Amino acid sequence: MSVINTMLKDLDKRQKLQDDGVYHPAEQKSNFIVYVLAVLVAVLLLIIIGGGIWYYLRVSGNPAVEPAKVQAGTAAETAVTESVSEKNVITAAAGTEPSGENVSEEDMLLKENSDEQTLEALENEIYGPDTNGADITETYEDTVAAKSGKPARVSNTAELPKNNAVSSGRKVMKVTPVELTKEQEIDLDSKAANIALSQGNIDKAIESYQAILVKDPKNRMAREKIASLFYGTNNLAQAKKILQQGISIDSTYPNYRLLLARILVEQDSKNEALSVLASLSLKADRSNLDYLATEAYLATELNQSTLAVDAYSKLTRIMPNEGKWWFGLGLAFDRQKVKPAAVSNYKKAVSVGIAEASRKFALQRIQELEK
Repeated sequence: MSVINTMLKDLDKRQKLQDDGVYHPAEQKSNFIVYVLAVLVAVLLLIIIGGGIWYYLRVSGNPAVEPAKVQAGTAAETAVTESVSEKNVITAAAGTEPSGENVSEEDMLLKENSDEQTLEALENEIYGPDTNGADITETYEDTVAAKSGKPARVSNTAELPKNNAVSSGRKVMKVTPVELTKEQEIDLDSKAANIALSQGNIDKAIESYQAILVKDPKNRMAREKIASLFYGTNNLAQAKKILQQGISIDSTYPNYRLLLARILVEQDSKNEALSVLASLSLKADRSNLDYLATEAYLATELNQSTLAVDAYSKLTRIMPNEGKWWFGLGLAFDRQKVKPAAVSNYKKAVSVGIAEASRKFALQRIQELEK
């Protein structure tokens, strides 16, 4: 019994110690957990408050974006701030839509300068450097040009009609056709003909020369080239036609007649050839040497002594030391039965010097005519 009483007293004593707060391990553990949770809640609140303050400072430091978001759905959408307008103009000029991102004013200016420099480099590469007479019309807003520190270009052409391209802020190129003079067009055709000839394209060359004649029917170079090309390809009919047209347009130009006469001789039409040459009287000039020599030859062949005398007389004045001209003149007088003139010119030919066969003939005729 005493043992039981002793145990009960001991149990009662322990309960009193717990009630007095001397030893409470379970209660101490519970207080620690509460403290940790309180600290975590405080830290979380600080993070939330700090994030809110940071977001507020960031938004209040860049007012260029928020007004556009706030006013996007209102009736005052067209009255967005100047910064938003500039951003939209720059974005349109770059060919993109406004993104709505938070972009600083410095970034906007850098993008503006970059896009403008890119467009300018591209247009200079295609059309050359800008000049006072450039036909590129600047459609950027004046405020954007002024902000970039670069004056807007002003075209000296009439103002372009407003269209979607202009309203969107893109550059619009106005191509002004350049009127070439007749001389410039002829020069281009001539170069095209020369290129065709170098490539062996005769048809293309003839086509280019004919284009010149359409612009200038009196162009002697083109007409002679065409006649020569037709002659070279044995198209004598077309060669004759082009030369006859030239004679009708420019009757005093001897080369047309000379070329036509040579073609006629090749076709065995010597009388017609002589008629073409004899219808134009030329003076004794070295530039007319071939013309007069051909005329003299045909006149001698066809026994046209009067024409032969005229032609050979001019040739002897041009080249007095050429014996064959003196011999031809003596023969022409001989056929006209003008003996003194014939003998005189035969002797001149022998003294100047002629071929051996002609020399023998001349000496023989001199003896016969002097008897």
